[in-house]
Amino acid sequence: MSRHVTFAPPPGASAYILPTARGEFAVVDSPVADGVEPKGVALFLPGFTGSKEDFTLVHAPLAARGYRTVAVDGRGQFESDGPADDESAYAQGELARDVLAQAAAVGTPLHLVGHSLGGQIARAAVLLAASPPLPLPDPASSLPAPPSRAPTSSTPSPPPPGLTSPTPSRPSLSPTSSEPAPFSPNPAPSPSRPLPFRSLTLIASGPAEISGPQQQRVKLLRDALEVMSMEKVWEAIRAMGPPEDVGGPARGPGGPEQLRRRWLGTKPAQLRATGHQLCTEPDRVAELSAVPLPYHVVSGERDETWPVPLLDDMALRLRARRTIIPGAEHSPNADQPLPTARALADFWDSVGKPA
Repeated sequence: MSRHVTFAPPPGASAYILPTARGEFAVVDSPVADGVEPKGVALFLPGFTGSKEDFTLVHAPLAARGYRTVAVDGRGQFESDGPADDESAYAQGELARDVLAQAAAVGTPLHLVGHSLGGQIARAAVLLAASPPLPLPDPASSLPAPPSRAPTSSTPSPPPPGLTSPTPSRPSLSPTSSEPAPFSPNPAPSPSRPLPFRSLTLIASGPAEISGPQQQRVKLLRDALEVMSMEKVWEAIRAMGPPEDVGGPARGPGGPEQLRRRWLGTKPAQLRATGHQLCTEPDRVAELSAVPLPYHVVSGERDETWPVPLLDDMALRLRARRTIIPGAEHSPNADQPLPTARALADFWDSVGKPA
């Protein structure tokens, strides 16, 4: 979860519904600042119990660096619709396919950024995009044998027509941040099968399941959602203490009523399904490292969900750029937005423009 959440879009940004091949998703879309040369586009995926508003404070500084940024509510999150009770709709593979559709609607290639749970969904999307396409069936082998008949003159039928599918495009930044580790990008994607992503950044998102204490908090939340309404769970969370300590949303400038509205807008099946994923996610770093893409691992100085040494090791295994944001914990994008934005833009600048 993030701290310092604000629900008003930043100046110049638009909040709207993004139509995709897999449905409609609520987004906040921040264009490049006036007078700044455009460098690229980034798609941001929020974490567990989070929303697109978790990235509000990084939009403007990234716009000033030349990047259009689009933050999205995933299926069943806050202002994006989804089934209230069908957990199968929120299987990780389904959410990964949503991300590929969102990226296509925004315009590819783009930089992909995932925070916490969003990072693991982003990882699944990259692996899905890089997986070999299913082979097309041989038309001849799928046709029945022609009936036996006397020879006769015939006129061959013309081949069926092909199919085509279209695709749908601020203050100066000078914070301090930790010096990133030396970075060597992985090889460029094969031109024969280009990836829809220019890079992947994982913010406070680890290699596998969350820590033991966090699993207990998520289990507490999932158990409550099995027998209580979202409204009743919210009331229980508020009565038990700070929401961030018992599995609920963090407090922030958005105010209790806005956080409550976000909580009630999120579908319970989404929380139950993704909470289970966080507690059972396998280590897929070796798979990811085989995908030829530049990687960036960002975290705060302290993280109870995935300990910082675990994130350090993951970055080494990915041959990724590694940035630790001073003064931040599990949500650097909200705890320290300026140094986080600078780290993101510096990394994207190092990746360069696609050929």
